[in-house]
Amino acid sequence: MMGGLAREAIAPLVPVWLIGLVVVFRQFGKRLSGPFGDALLVSAYVPVAAVFFWLPLFASGFYMPRGGGGDLSSYYYPTYRYLSEMLHAGILPLWNPYLYSGNPFLADIEASALYPLNLVFHVFVPVVTYRAVEVLLIGHYVIAAAGMYVYTRSLGLSRLPSFVSGLVFAFSGFNTARLGHANILLGVVWLPWIMCFLDRVILRRRLLDAVCAGVLCGIVALGAHPQVPIYFALFFVFYGALRLYLLRREQRSSGASQSLPLKRYAALLVLVAVLAGGVAAVQLLPSAQLSALSVRGADLSLDRASAFSVEPMGLVMFLVPHFFGDGPAEHWGVKSGLVEVYGYAGISTLVFGLLALTCARKRRALVLLFAAIVLVFLLLSMGENTILQVLTYRFVPGLSKLRAAGRFLMFVDFALAALAALGLETMMRPLPAFWRRPLRRVLLVLSVVLGTVVLLVVPFFYYALLTSQDKDAVIVQRIGTSISSLNISALFLGLSVVVLVLYRYAGRRAQIIAVLAGIVIFLDLFSANAGFNVTDENPVRGYAQDSIASFLSANDNRFRLDAATGIPDLWQPNTSLIYRLPDVMGLDKPLFLREYRRYWENLGSRSNAAYDLLGARFLLARKDVDLDWSKFMLEAGSFPRLNIYRNTRALPRALLVPQAEMASGDAALARLRRRGFDPTQVVLIDAPVSSGDNASAPIGDVSSVQYPTPNEVLIKLHANTAGYLLLSDVMYPGWRAYVDGSETRIYRANYAFRAVEVSPGDHQVRFWFQPRILSIGLAVSLAGVACVIGAMIWLIVTHARRRSGSAMVA
Repeated sequence: MMGGLAREAIAPLVPVWLIGLVVVFRQFGKRLSGPFGDALLVSAYVPVAAVFFWLPLFASGFYMPRGGGGDLSSYYYPTYRYLSEMLHAGILPLWNPYLYSGNPFLADIEASALYPLNLVFHVFVPVVTYRAVEVLLIGHYVIAAAGMYVYTRSLGLSRLPSFVSGLVFAFSGFNTARLGHANILLGVVWLPWIMCFLDRVILRRRLLDAVCAGVLCGIVALGAHPQVPIYFALFFVFYGALRLYLLRREQRSSGASQSLPLKRYAALLVLVAVLAGGVAAVQLLPSAQLSALSVRGADLSLDRASAFSVEPMGLVMFLVPHFFGDGPAEHWGVKSGLVEVYGYAGISTLVFGLLALTCARKRRALVLLFAAIVLVFLLLSMGENTILQVLTYRFVPGLSKLRAAGRFLMFVDFALAALAALGLETMMRPLPAFWRRPLRRVLLVLSVVLGTVVLLVVPFFYYALLTSQDKDAVIVQRIGTSISSLNISALFLGLSVVVLVLYRYAGRRAQIIAVLAGIVIFLDLFSANAGFNVTDENPVRGYAQDSIASFLSANDNRFRLDAATGIPDLWQPNTSLIYRLPDVMGLDKPLFLREYRRYWENLGSRSNAAYDLLGARFLLARKDVDLDWSKFMLEAGSFPRLNIYRNTRALPRALLVPQAEMASGDAALARLRRRGFDPTQVVLIDAPVSSGDNASAPIGDVSSVQYPTPNEVLIKLHANTAGYLLLSDVMYPGWRAYVDGSETRIYRANYAFRAVEVSPGDHQVRFWFQPRILSIGLAVSLAGVACVIGAMIWLIVTHARRRSGSAMVA
């Protein structure tokens, strides 16, 4: 998407843009008091994001994220590429025939196929490159920053504090670490936008704001990991209840009119959920069906649900970000890895948040609100280390199916960004006399902490480094990384203290000091988080398999490839999707169909005859692989580190079988494991069968198997006798079959696949994927969108009439 020349041309524009904005606001700041000024300031997030991600954007040979690209390279890149190519071919891929012996595609919510911004992306990017996916995600950091700016402005904060809050939220540790988890990031960036409307619901009681919040929640549900909307719902309840309580207490003390009743807020939250569900039903209903049939469908134990949570000792990373490593691939000491538990929002952010807690009396209710959010959701992020995780696991619907409690850190960083903004807001005007004593106490505490770190903690770590020179080089490197991060944290803690001291004596120049504070916060975030994901290791090099793919593509498409031989370092698990090679497997994922996984695990080994049913004629493995050489032989050994082996007993994906037996579930699995089972003579189906014996007669042959689109299979065959056409594509609700144009029943065959009855003669069999659940979801979504549009028009017109009526009375 962005070649070397384009990067070189764009790079100089970034500082020009920033300098231009500074000049404009310096010359015309007082005139830019309306929405235009806010929009102009929000546009500054674009060059700021470019600065933050400057290496992968403008320097050749740098990529994101570290650790081999994580899910971004292994799942999202091939998925987005496949979707874009299908859409530009005029096809909406409901099914993926290339991985897992067939698998639902659109229903897989992690593909984010119907997420509006992804659809726009696919329209303008016909051939998706890895760089294009990186740019798409970087753009979402701008959305996050802009949303936080709008939200804090709606709370009544000035532009500078609001702008800094956007920086903190967008480039916080949580969001930075989520670059590899695209569908988490796609949802989290909309949090402040939704909160802006929900807060307006609380303060202004406007139904229109609830409708807007519902639409945004629907957008999140279309593209985000299911965990995000579930966590959002829990957060909305907590935020609303506490916000209303604090407002009510504040209003009682001041004698002001009462705020929105809690029951009405609850009713409006239900409305938001209904609207969101209506807008996103086209995605949610198929996804719910897939989830119920996948390995994710069962509840998790408390231990599994608590996996990937913040450990108590991991809290040190809020102060020293790289104490346990500086990236996804280089970490130690934390069982969950850094990606799931990294939430560094800046030690300077904590300092100015502390200033808000100490000195922000005017907006005390907001300070208490965000402080409570930090405390409660930090405890929730710690999983089974606190009682809160146990309570939510047992009593909050949906949480028993989710793991990775560390993702609650999204709300911690959100609240820390707001607290930092409230702290900077106090610095926008000269220090009042009654704040001098509290500020002096803050400075005293921070100075003691800084002195302790500089005089005791840092020397201790240097001593540990010096006395560890005879230890393993890895240990020395880890201590060095921790010391470097500790030094940087001490530096920014010291700079923050200096800024507070300057503010204490700034007088009318307080706003200049506030600008200085914002710069310190950004530099703090940049130094800790900008390099978190950057690597010079090409994460998509495993997809450069043209020679192997050409060899496999030249062979009969009635057979599949088996690359599930432990070679992800040489062949990305989803490479077959890039090259359109039918594969028996793919990247292991939570939405793996449960019954197909059981079939695969039931095989025991590739020597089993049930393995031959998969149609895996070719096996890709290392050159020293150990196989059953009575059925496997070397097919091609000229490739550098991999060989292609032929399964001499592999059966085609579609074959005619003369007999059927009734067997389903565990009985079918046991029958498939039994020695002597011949899949060419007997198919196991999930329904009573008529008696008959055609085993001695030649059943016929399948002349062609074609996939005109991913959602369709056309098979031509000649049957000498009545029998069954077995298609070793995975059985799934929504498939329909037609024999010579007449619809016929599809049987679940051999536990996981499909079969139809055929009579003697020549036939054309068509399998067509047309899930009813998708049609229902589409109808609900269309009705939901129509209701939203109608409601918004009615509310806007009603509001305009009320305003005009009030003006006439005046």
